[in-house]
Amino acid sequence: FYDGAKTTDAQAQALASFVARVMPPPEYKLSHLHRMLSTNLLAQEAATLRAFIETGDTRQSDSVSKLEKAAQTEMLTAQAAEEKMGLWGKK
Repeated sequence: FYDGAKTTDAQAQALASFVARVMPPPEYKLSHLHRMLSTNLLAQEAATLRAFIETGDTRQSDSVSKLEKAAQTEMLTAQAAEEKMGLWGKK
């Protein structure tokens, strides 16, 4: 279980780093900012989950849930921004 948490943490950090390096087209700038925030929150969530497993500190468990909800909200906000601008599903 702990090895899975370490792997998830590393993958989440890598995803956040990758998304931060992406230069989106101008029309996707706003939604990209929300996706960057979402992946950063996801990376924080994974790191906090790993710390919770290591320490058993229940405050970290509460933080994991809040970070996950915030990451989901940001991803949905990115989608909503694209839909509002007529970009959702655009190829």
